[in-house]
Amino acid sequence: MGLNIEAIADIRIQVLNSFSNSLEVEDVIFIVSGTYDDPIVQQGLVPYSNLQSVTDKYFARRQVIGLIENRSLTPALSNANEAFFFSYDVTYNVDYCYYFDFIHESIQFYIYRKDGAIVFSSPYNVDFDERPYIYSELVSKDIIQVEPKSQLWNNIKGLYHITHVSNLVNIFEKGLLSHTVAHVLKINKSDISNQLVQARRNHVHNKVPLYFNILNPMTYTFSNKSSLVVLKIDKKVMLLPGAMFSDGNAAAASTKYYTSLKELDKLNWDCINGTFWNDYNDGKRIRCAEVLVPHKISTSYIKEIFVYDSSTYNSLIGLFSNNDIPIIINKSYYF
Repeated sequence: MGLNIEAIADIRIQVLNSFSNSLEVEDVIFIVSGTYDDPIVQQGLVPYSNLQSVTDKYFARRQVIGLIENRSLTPALSNANEAFFFSYDVTYNVDYCYYFDFIHESIQFYIYRKDGAIVFSSPYNVDFDERPYIYSELVSKDIIQVEPKSQLWNNIKGLYHITHVSNLVNIFEKGLLSHTVAHVLKINKSDISNQLVQARRNHVHNKVPLYFNILNPMTYTFSNKSSLVVLKIDKKVMLLPGAMFSDGNAAAASTKYYTSLKELDKLNWDCINGTFWNDYNDGKRIRCAEVLVPHKISTSYIKEIFVYDSSTYNSLIGLFSNNDIPIIINKSYYF
């Protein structure tokens, strides 16, 4: 029906800014029915039950989206043409808006700052997790962590990234870039990623992904070992502003994300470092736990380059003869 989303969002933002305590802000739904020339708008608060913390609201919000989509949240949705669901995120101080177009069976997702600026918009996908994006884009980037003194931190000897050998020249010129930056600059000569998986990773495409263990289900699928190189990255990239880590593959909807190194104990290290991930429940996802660094990793953090055989080694030694980073043949980093 084309009800002006800017106008209705502006009303919502004025209401948001009228609260001195953001914890008092309630989620609201606007339901539009009737005709184009004579729309009927109903408004109601969205109740939640059993919320123990603000982080629980992320999952409760997703349940509400499903209930609105199948029109079961309230009887008023049965004849609705459109609906606007506004949900305030206390953690990141932004307002989410989900626009349901029931006629065309689509959902559009917006993120607003309290000043009314739209900082993100995209068709809604149930597998999309906006939290990593929000953290890196909206939270202060002045936060630099210090190395923890925990045994878990000490046990991390390095982080790993696998790429096609043809990408090394650009990596040494530009740094190790995120999926988004590399494709915008059109400098990724060989993309070895699974495109179906990448479609479920759009929420972390502005991050450079690293693995705690390179021997995982994702790298297991790579067959042409001679064309692949493994980069060992200094774990201190986890101290950089906006860096975060996950308890599993970022392509999985159930994966959780952490921003504080004090939460390293949330990861299943037995599975991550174990011999076989199939020995663990949900092991395939867990073994692919990642570190996600915003936008770019400088080559100064690359500590070693591992290759599968002597032919790849010889080609790189000639190409990077002035490079201070060791190039090592090590088949244990490959299946």
